[in-house]
Amino acid sequence: MKVDVTMYDVGLGSALLLTFWSDRDQVHVLADGGNASAGPGVEDKLFRWLKPPGFGRPRIDLVIGTHYDADHLDGITIILKKRRIDIGQLWLPPVADDESGAEFGRLAGDENLLANRFRGEGGDRAYQQYVAAKDRRRTTLRAIDTALERLSRGSDGPEDRSDDALNIADGDPVSAERPVDEWRSRFQTEVDHAYSIVGRRGCEHVPDADVVREGTRFGYVLARLADAVEHGRALLRRDLGDWIFSRVDWPAGATRAARAELAHMRIANAKDGINASALKSLVDALPNPCDILVECHGCSDRAPRAFAWTGRLFAPGRSGEVTATILSPTDRLIADRRDRIPKGVVAFRAKRWGHLEGLSDSNQLSYIIRFDAGGQGILVTGDSGFDGFAVGSDSAATYETALTDKLKGVSVIQAPHHGGISRHFYRAIESAGFAEETQKTYLLLSHEADSHHRPSMALADYMSRLPSERPLELLFTNQPKPERVRGYRGRFASDVNQTGGQDGDVRLQFDGHEWTVVRHTIKPPA
Repeated sequence: MKVDVTMYDVGLGSALLLTFWSDRDQVHVLADGGNASAGPGVEDKLFRWLKPPGFGRPRIDLVIGTHYDADHLDGITIILKKRRIDIGQLWLPPVADDESGAEFGRLAGDENLLANRFRGEGGDRAYQQYVAAKDRRRTTLRAIDTALERLSRGSDGPEDRSDDALNIADGDPVSAERPVDEWRSRFQTEVDHAYSIVGRRGCEHVPDADVVREGTRFGYVLARLADAVEHGRALLRRDLGDWIFSRVDWPAGATRAARAELAHMRIANAKDGINASALKSLVDALPNPCDILVECHGCSDRAPRAFAWTGRLFAPGRSGEVTATILSPTDRLIADRRDRIPKGVVAFRAKRWGHLEGLSDSNQLSYIIRFDAGGQGILVTGDSGFDGFAVGSDSAATYETALTDKLKGVSVIQAPHHGGISRHFYRAIESAGFAEETQKTYLLLSHEADSHHRPSMALADYMSRLPSERPLELLFTNQPKPERVRGYRGRFASDVNQTGGQDGDVRLQFDGHEWTVVRHTIKPPA
């Protein structure tokens, strides 16, 4: 069995192609397709690479949307729209519709999964209801921010205690129907406005540790704010509004902290709307009638879910020349993340592998899948934080051995979250005995050029603890800043460019005996 791994240069995003072939079969798996700007280039490269001789059509046997962030899904949507490449199966994570009114904290049935609701009968209506609910919350949170801004300017008086002070919204009121692109633009405008308050100094997927700190006295207000938003605006105006404007026990600097925390609530809520729009665009691009098998798989809390290639598709089973084992999202994680916004916004801690950082719920629900063929393991991680592996509180978490056992003996690892924040990843591989293994491992990092926060310092910290004799090589799609990789530049794989071109695509091959770096254009920074 031979294996080919190609990670495409898509800037901040991900597109990973795995090809497995033996004397009698070829299997192609694509994990994500990059963002909207990079997606056309990925589709064209896939078409040229996969196109068979003669008059056959190129085919990808399994496409995986690891999670619903647009920088992973948009490229898949482009592949579907162009109709040049056949697709056999499509796996999408089982994320529940958190606006459906279903009971929180319980595992959702198939009918309550976003992917199924958006593509089933009445899918357009389900989508419009979902984003309209996010937009109502967007309007409420923006109104509270406006009130806090007035308070920070020292503007008080009867006019600021009125309902109008908590009813200010940008743009038109919520409408019953909007095109998908218009909804997406509306939520993106909200994200940009909220970031203007807190800046983009941290990873844009999560709150900024320099701005939002745990233990602030504003936590009391946040709890009441969350309850108010959850129970309706009448309570918000009657209770929280009066409390804000009374300035009771309002500590110095609390308004800034309040607006920062509120901004991250707004970002998280708006990104749910953006992700839902990316998912809706994808399912709308499916052929009609649809000959693609669309499935949403998770795994149990203590047992990975195994699939094997049958010669036609990946079906449940543990034996086959090529196997795929789902390690996340777990049932517990899927159920816990049903009630996500606004209470899911938290501060995070020091950016080190031994400590835990905040991560969006969409990223926590990302697929982690191990592929095995020819005695080689390849780990696809999307933007996962490996939260499904953890047992107990974050500070004293242990890890499910049934899951961490599947992290042993892996030859190729896609660094989760583009080498950025990944919460439990380093702890999980450490508990699996990664540092003591003797086979060479390749760690693939896909991120934008000269990123200010990727790779994360957690990677640097982990590398400093990794024994020098542990064989590990890093491959990048784009040049990292020197200060982000200080201390482990010697871990860079050699720069190799056998295919020409200027892009930063990475390619590895296993010939049945050993791995070879076929393409890697990034040199360690001076």
